[in-house]
Amino acid sequence: MKYSDDTGTKQNGGDLNYFERRMMVKEFDEAAFDLKVGEISPVIKTNFGYHIIKLTDKKPYPSFEDDKENLKKIFKQTRYQAEYDNLIAQLKSKYNFKVDEQSLTSIAAKSDSAKIGGDYPKLNEVKYFDVISYAGKTVKAEAFLSQLNSTNDYLNKPFTIDNLRAAAQKLGADYLLDVEALNLEKTNTEFASLMEDYKNGIAIFKLQDDEVWSKINMDSTKLYDYYVSTKNNYTWLDRINFSEIFSRKDSLINHYYDLLKKGENFDSLAVRYTERPGILKKQGTMG
Repeated sequence: MKYSDDTGTKQNGGDLNYFERRMMVKEFDEAAFDLKVGEISPVIKTNFGYHIIKLTDKKPYPSFEDDKENLKKIFKQTRYQAEYDNLIAQLKSKYNFKVDEQSLTSIAAKSDSAKIGGDYPKLNEVKYFDVISYAGKTVKAEAFLSQLNSTNDYLNKPFTIDNLRAAAQKLGADYLLDVEALNLEKTNTEFASLMEDYKNGIAIFKLQDDEVWSKINMDSTKLYDYYVSTKNNYTWLDRINFSEIFSRKDSLINHYYDLLKKGENFDSLAVRYTERPGILKKQGTMG
């Protein structure tokens, strides 16, 4: 507090609060996480200046469930793209994915300086070209260009061969994920079981609808007749609403009773003296 130049922590005695690995610069991070609780580091030099670090506490690892959302965020920041690229590479091999370079070259050459997102000038000349093939299917140029125009990633960019290649790879990844998802029931037993439960649930719902609910013919007249014939089944018996002055000592309760006989107001006495838990603030009213 007396000597630190870090204005953000100075008034807190230098306290940085808890932080995780890789939140600080490398030199600071390594020094801090090498310490034991209560230990003080040697002088550490970073781009910000010089530091002496005291480790005051360590939190235990949270449970998986407690840290799940944070782990998802870390995964997305550090490993997601590599895992995604690896998956797409596997799917390209699995479904024999190919991009027709000759078709892309022709589309680029016939674009007449048009921009992606607008009308392609010579669509009739290229629309039947095979652009992408996978899993025994082909994507023609007409469908490819239509989907490309609806993709913001390439909006207003020229139809260059590089842009078309990149777009074919990106859209191709979506095609591959779609076909893999449609085949998931055949390759993933857990998902297949879930789908079977879902189908059975739909079948049961349909059966109930056909055999029960659809056969119930109910109108306002029938509903009113039923109400009239059964309404006495759903009425309250006689009920009372009361207030109470309660005491654990007979001397006190007799004193309160004498006050009532002398004309004191019941509600006023209940507010002041009733001892039943939770009832005092309700002025003795029990409901």
